[in-house]
Amino acid sequence: MSALILHTFGILKHATGHPASQAFMATSPGVTESVPGTPGLLKNSITSFMPDGTCMSEETEFVIPPTPTFFEKDIDRYGLATLSAWTDIESAVGFSFHRTHGDAMKHRKDWFQQDHSCRRPSCGGWTILLQWIGPRRIRDWSN
Repeated sequence: MSALILHTFGILKHATGHPASQAFMATSPGVTESVPGTPGLLKNSITSFMPDGTCMSEETEFVIPPTPTFFEKDIDRYGLATLSAWTDIESAVGFSFHRTHGDAMKHRKDWFQQDHSCRRPSCGGWTILLQWIGPRRIRDWSN
């Protein structure tokens, strides 16, 4: 089976105590709860990371370092990295821009740093890396 792989980075615009960052954190549980059973989603993972690139949890499925090179070393903010595999682009777009996650995406410019110097596609503060993988079984993220 072929799959669309999405790898995204988002870096909070403000310190974690700022009302905008608090608003983002308040929506996170609802978005997380909406993930299981999402049509077309084969596998997903999300991790928070500190400005030095250290993951905030001991275990992570990410094989590559999550910190993008454009992340300013600011100890009061943190970033998020996601990795997901989808059966098709329509499913990925449907989840990303509709229902619970779509409602949260409406506020992304308030919550996340805009980096116009990045040479990768960006969607309101999130850097998005896309890759199609050929017909093989997704056993783990190292594939």
